[in-house]
Amino acid sequence: EMQSNFSHIWITRCVVFRLINYWGFDVLSFDVDAIVLKNIQPILDENRDADAIGSFGVYPFRLHRQWGVTFCMGVALFRSSEYTELLWETVSQVAPDSM
Repeated sequence: EMQSNFSHIWITRCVVFRLINYWGFDVLSFDVDAIVLKNIQPILDENRDADAIGSFGVYPFRLHRQWGVTFCMGVALFRSSEYTELLWETVSQVAPDSM
């Protein structure tokens, strides 16, 4: 299992995103190495009912083995909704064990 000295950054990012959602705002996030080549607005417009938009990932590996999928945070949208709050609650329960 890969361990990272930067795991605290992942957890901090999730806490900040959750707070922003709690305050009623949506979060659109890009990793510093994510280069946007096209306007993503059409994707967001086509998926107005989605509470979270992103791509499939494989990390944390333990959760990927357990759930079969994880959420890649390279480019991600988290809308402020009751379902996103359920997502953040799940993340808060598994985050310490998945690092």
